[in-house]
Formats: sequence, structure tokens, C-alpha cells
Amino acid sequence: MQVKELGHLVLYVRNLDRSRRFYRDLLGWTEITVPGGELNFPAAAFSSGRTHHELLLIEVGEEATPIPRGRRVGMYHFGLKIGEADAELREARVFDVYHGEQVGEGRKSVALHLVFQSPHRTLSDDDAATLRQRIVDALGDRFGAELRA
Repeated sequence: MQVKELGHLVLYVRNLDRSRRFYRDLLGWTEITVPGGELNFPAAAFSSGRTHHELLLIEVGEEATPIPRGRRVGMYHFGLKIGEADAELREARVFDVYHGEQVGEGRKSVALHLVFQSPHRTLSDDDAATLRQRIVDALGDRFGAELRA
């Protein structure tokens, strides 16, 4: 037996509506009806069009226990290919999430690692700054996110 590809991913999320907006509105995935009818818990399924569903979100609530910091057993991260080509945004991953009084009640600070690379030319600092600002603007428009100084 040989595994050919990852079929789907299931994520526990604090806020299903907020997560739906991220995967649907920002990433452009299609929310689909869960096969087999209604689930007995709050959930949403999404497809990018490659298979029936690649992602299932299950809401666990705002009071759910956070993932502990440091080395631990469990998922570290997953990657998504954005677009049809390996164009400018080559990698995007969250490397730190902070909840605390410095960012305010009900808010969090999310640190992103972004790698930009063009298959056609060397990107300038201005190119990278423009791409970064487009991401900041999109996150601000859809989720009210803002860049910390």
C-alpha cells in the first residue's frame, strides 16, 4: 500500500464564523454541505476543488484550552499552495501567537513568516514591501487585523 496524497485535514477552532470567513473569503475555498447530513456539533467543511473536501473545521469555543508552547506531540503546521503557479508568495506560516494584556482583551498577536520569490526575476525590497502590504490590507479588510508597530 502506498499513500498518494493527504486527503483532508480537521482543525479545532475557537470561533467557527471567524474561521469560515478566513477560509472562504480570504483563501477562496468553497464551503460545502457535509456528506451524510447534519452533524451533532458546530462544524464547516471546505473544498478548494481538488477533492470533495480538504478541510473540516470543528468549533470548540473561545474557552478551549490552548495548545501548550514548546516541543510537544501533535501537528506543527500545514502548508497551502496559493494560486496556479509557484509565484511570489512561496511560503506563509504562523510561527508565534501571543495572548496577553499587551495586545488587549479578546485579541491576539500573530507572527507570520512570509517568503517571497519570483520564478522570473529577483524581487526588490519595494516588491516585497508591496506584496506584504497587500497581505496586511487583506487581513485588515476581512478580519480587522492590524500591523503592530
